[in-house]
Amino acid sequence: MPKEELERIHGLDFLRGFASLAVCWAHLTSYIFETPDGPVFEAVRRVVNYGWLGVEVFFVISGFVIPYSLHRAGYRVGAYPAFIAKRLVRLDPPYLVSIAFVLALAYAYAFFKGSAPQVDGAPVDAARVLLHLGYLNVAFGYEWLNPVFWTLALEFQYYLLVGLAFPAFVTRRAWARRLAFGCFAAASLLADPTLADGEAPFSNFIVRFVPVFLLGTATFQFRARVVGRAEYALLLVAAGGASFYMVGWRSASAALFAVAVISFYDRRTALADFFGRISYSLYLLHWPVGVLTFSLLGFKLLRVSSDASKIFVVCVAFVACVAASWALYAAVERPAQRWASRFGYGRRRAAVAASGLAPADTTNAPAGAALAAEADARP
Repeated sequence: MPKEELERIHGLDFLRGFASLAVCWAHLTSYIFETPDGPVFEAVRRVVNYGWLGVEVFFVISGFVIPYSLHRAGYRVGAYPAFIAKRLVRLDPPYLVSIAFVLALAYAYAFFKGSAPQVDGAPVDAARVLLHLGYLNVAFGYEWLNPVFWTLALEFQYYLLVGLAFPAFVTRRAWARRLAFGCFAAASLLADPTLADGEAPFSNFIVRFVPVFLLGTATFQFRARVVGRAEYALLLVAAGGASFYMVGWRSASAALFAVAVISFYDRRTALADFFGRISYSLYLLHWPVGVLTFSLLGFKLLRVSSDASKIFVVCVAFVACVAASWALYAAVERPAQRWASRFGYGRRRAAVAASGLAPADTTNAPAGAALAAEADARP
């Protein structure tokens, strides 16, 4: 068995696929139809109502795999520019293509209607579009072109932080390690406690979700044997308790579920490999492809009214999302993985997966976030 296969963590593939599917189905079943829902479709909505919790799963994955990949690659802070460049090369090509796709839909619809282009009711102007290049819409109050992009902004903020703080998480000085962990956890207290979208926690900046990322980071520390079992248990209790306080019991439970899968699940399946591989592309495209499918098929052609027709349109939209995601993965994301793999940090221990929203470039590889780093492994 090749060494990279020995390093593979199958639970990450499962989690990426599971989380991206959960978010996708939650969004596809959230569309409002002209006719009231019947009991069947109402039940379908309830079943996937909490699919947004896949976001917290992605954050735990990133909290684990980014420091894990850096540790395996022999990363030092001096390689910080290479680390950020690697992330951008890995993530931005499919991200930019998804933006171009949204803009193409907006301008096509505006041309058909003879009106100015809009996305989600907000005008499309140069500032709104260009700020996506640095995930900066959150800092300047501009709406995203795709509502899922807010999570990519938080992921990128995490990359900026962890590339600098990494030495503190792997030091053998217990007091320094615990101080770093405690300072990150305490920073979450700076978050605005308000919630958006009902029960779903939302934030423009990472501070609210820091404890969720730390659950993954603590799991990395234990797996890399930086901390022992007793210290790991204490870190889980601290980060888990902070997560319950900051993002609520549902989000915290989803995050702890992700920790359990990373720790105990070690089964490889073709289905998990496939959806783990396309998870980042699916995350990027499911919203615009879903909107397009519902607009053309559901509202224009079929004018759906019954529960059966609604479920049919949702299923067609899902198939369209998966097909488009595979095309984006094959044409753009997979080459981006190869380009990113050319960036190194010097001494290298072994290849591994590298992010929550997107898989990495070789270790967890036939699966491919929560954004790649060293080898093919899912914001």
